[in-house]
Amino acid sequence: MAPGTHLTFELYVDDGSRPPVFEPFTCSRRADLMPAALQMIEARHLRAIEVRECGEHLFTLRGSAAGAVQRKGPDPVGEDRGQ
Repeated sequence: MAPGTHLTFELYVDDGSRPPVFEPFTCSRRADLMPAALQMIEARHLRAIEVRECGEHLFTLRGSAAGAVQRKGPDPVGEDRGQ
């Protein structure tokens, strides 16, 4: 990826009180996505975050009552995504 280029992901944030809400997320490296999403779940006490790129579902993180986070979907930083 060229220097100065950023990646944009579509986050569908579910706090449990209404249908999931779209929030764009931009970062300079794909590896920054997972830590940021985990931090969002913990800081905002979210039920789940669905992560998409260009409409393609990448993974879903789910918060739990115990505070643990569960991940569903392929590894978004893995070699299969070209990174």
